[in-house]
Amino acid sequence: MQATKRLPVVEHPLVQHKPGHLRDKDTPAVHFRKLDNEITLLLTYEDTKHLPTDALGLVPVMTLRSQLIGVQALEAGASVGYGGTFAARQPMRIGVVACGYADGYPRHAPNGTPVLVDGHRVPMAGRVSMDMITVDLSSVPQAHVGSDVVLWGDGLPVDHVADAAGTVGYEL
Repeated sequence: MQATKRLPVVEHPLVQHKPGHLRDKDTPAVHFRKLDNEITLLLTYEDTKHLPTDALGLVPVMTLRSQLIGVQALEAGASVGYGGTFAARQPMRIGVVACGYADGYPRHAPNGTPVLVDGHRVPMAGRVSMDMITVDLSSVPQAHVGSDVVLWGDGLPVDHVADAAGTVGYEL
């Protein structure tokens, strides 16, 4: 039987750890100053929002990616999505993303849930469909069919999406 490789311990002045808890250095209830890398696989936004995760070398363990499969012009007053929950206030561009609840995206994510298109944060527009979502491309005029989309992970923490969807990152 092969022994399990133990990952090195990361030490950082802002990180203190005891089982089940992460706090900043000013929290008196915590007495340990080491963070085991194995635990970092379970860390989410709530655990790390006050920590310099880049300085700790933490990266997402998963990224949900897709592409734009369509770009449409939407006139003022026109709506998109089931039930027309999103209506354009002015003429705008809408991107169609090849990802929906059948792919694991939260069905209950509302208008405004963050998505990255070509590295730019944009709001979701309309309800999540089985195999697609729509996003507001107003702030990304260069977006086109085939543009890279990150639904969570690299550049967009899963917990930002979970917060918008009223859930926790562990569920996603």
